[in-house]
Amino acid sequence: MAGPAQQSAAHAPGRAERQDPPIVRAFDTLREAEQLRLAGKHDRARSVCALALKEFPDYVGALHTMGLILADQTHYDKALEYLHRALMLNPTDPKVLTGLSGVYLRLGSDLMAARTLEQALEAQPKDVNILVTLGEIYREQKEYEFSKDAYQAALEIEPDLVVAQIGLARNLAQIGELQQAAEIYEKHIRAGSRALNHLLALGALPAQFVNLDILPLLDETVQPPKRLPPDEFKSHIAFAKALALDAAGRYEEAWEQVNRARRYNAAQNKKGYTNYRQRFEPLLKMARDAPEITGARLRESPDQPVSLFIAGPSRSGKTTLERLIGSLPGVKRGYENPIVENTVRRTFQTAGFPTFSMLPQMPPGLGDSFRVFYGEELARRADSSKVFTNTLPGRAEDAVRAAAEIPNARFVFVKRDVEDLSIRIFMKNYAGGNYYSSSVANIRDFLTWGHEMMDVMAAKMPEVARVITYEEMIADPAAALNMTAELCGLDASGAEIPKVGDDRGCAEPYREKMKAAIGA
Repeated sequence: MAGPAQQSAAHAPGRAERQDPPIVRAFDTLREAEQLRLAGKHDRARSVCALALKEFPDYVGALHTMGLILADQTHYDKALEYLHRALMLNPTDPKVLTGLSGVYLRLGSDLMAARTLEQALEAQPKDVNILVTLGEIYREQKEYEFSKDAYQAALEIEPDLVVAQIGLARNLAQIGELQQAAEIYEKHIRAGSRALNHLLALGALPAQFVNLDILPLLDETVQPPKRLPPDEFKSHIAFAKALALDAAGRYEEAWEQVNRARRYNAAQNKKGYTNYRQRFEPLLKMARDAPEITGARLRESPDQPVSLFIAGPSRSGKTTLERLIGSLPGVKRGYENPIVENTVRRTFQTAGFPTFSMLPQMPPGLGDSFRVFYGEELARRADSSKVFTNTLPGRAEDAVRAAAEIPNARFVFVKRDVEDLSIRIFMKNYAGGNYYSSSVANIRDFLTWGHEMMDVMAAKMPEVARVITYEEMIADPAAALNMTAELCGLDASGAEIPKVGDDRGCAEPYREKMKAAIGA
């Protein structure tokens, strides 16, 4: 039987007869291993790659390829060994850095993946693959400014790169630049795309930004490359149809579609909310028992920007308020930025504790380290701005601890009419979590608790917190802007007020149906 070296030679006719130098043979062997990897023949690829490493243990290319092969086989720990060895030998190799970031991603370490790709980008600043991957990682981390910059940089190099265009559109939708997002999606749909994600994303935008009738197109939607279970696929289509029918004023059909969509995972979500709700009373008690954060207990620093936290439930109007205050000079919008969670994790890890990410979990003795790390993260994001905003979809209960730990912290809690907010949450196709959203009764229960929590939080820190309703903000956006600017020490006099949408009264066509659903 032929040995491994003879088998490898058989794949390159004439190689043995030519008696190529060892380095040429190793190069050919590596090329063969990579071809086998790309063809999905991973076991054979490993055997061939091992030949090159046996002869040249410090062969960076072979270490890199072996790492990729092992990653393809989901042997991530072993893949890290080979990729780390390759990086030790060539610390600036962009291919190795990119491969390493992919393994970090698969292991759930988005932060390490992003930092590794940033190193790769320094070596190859025009590599669109690196830029697009960075854009996606940043978007997943809710670092929307960084994500937008990465996608735009990729499009400057390759303007027709579809993956960068769609990534940018998804990002623009998150940060409220809805007209631009709609134009990108519509361009691809008009060109023939019936991708599920494109139609869902366009259908989720407010009707005034959408120029296509997506209802007939949804019947032409194709399964994504990674096929979804049939029930999940149908639920996505039903959500999109509900939004389109609602925008068209066809409320009976919209209600039918959203209830059809909500049947998917209903039992799982009901169980999840039952477990989640057990936290409510203990958290309210903890909030009521917390000492007030006033006077000397507030942390102020002339060397640091104001951190403005805009808190409230999903769909309550946080982004609208952020758009208003973000129109002023000296304000940097952070969107749903993970700065606090990232800093808490880093603080726990540096101090030698198990990793947690919620601020109330942090022992008081770690406060000084937390503030140093938070200041570093803030400087990276805020540049020279006077105010850095952050919208929080939940966890208003963290506000008192944030006020006690974060210098120059300010808070605006946003409420909204419970009926209007309930229907908007009920029609929202959440990617995960949000267990309360499957039931109108659970949504109302959650919102009642959330509004009470915001009132308690605001009362605990009257000098740095305000409460506003969506209805007040839409009725008088200038007053909302002035209130928020004054809280942050900014002058809004003479400011040009951005246009804001008006979704007040959206529950009216569904009011009786919602009452019946709650009574059922």
